Amino acid sequence: MADEWRPGIRRELLPGRSEAELAGLSLGAAVAGMTAAVLVLVLLFLDARLWVWALLPSAVAVAGIAAGGLLDRSAARRQVREARAGYTTVAAERTDLEYVEARTGQLVRRAGELLTTYELRARLSRVRAAG
Repeated sequence: MADEWRPGIRRELLPGRSEAELAGLSLGAAVAGMTAAVLVLVLLFLDARLWVWALLPSAVAVAGIAAGGLLDRSAARRQVREARAGYTTVAAERTDLEYVEARTGQLVRRAGELLTTYELRARLSRVRAAG
């Protein structure tokens, strides 16, 4: 059957970073910012006179959290653009769109196809192995 799924089916992706990549970067930046914020709180809890040592981590906290927010907005805009193009690069998103592996552009799930988590992970592994 021609419509049967197999690894190696490629789809043309929009240029630029995918929603999946932007979401990962957003999470990383936000976690780095929150970690720095916790460091600031620990320093100030230990001794308020350590405020000078808290300046750099404070700047990292603000920058990380702000960058995370900006990247999150970019991911949301990219999600809309990908949906208009008929696909998604995030597995947990809508099942009415094709799910495409972000790095290779290979089809993992056809639109409307319902897969268990196990089936989805198995297909993703096969797609990445095929490369």
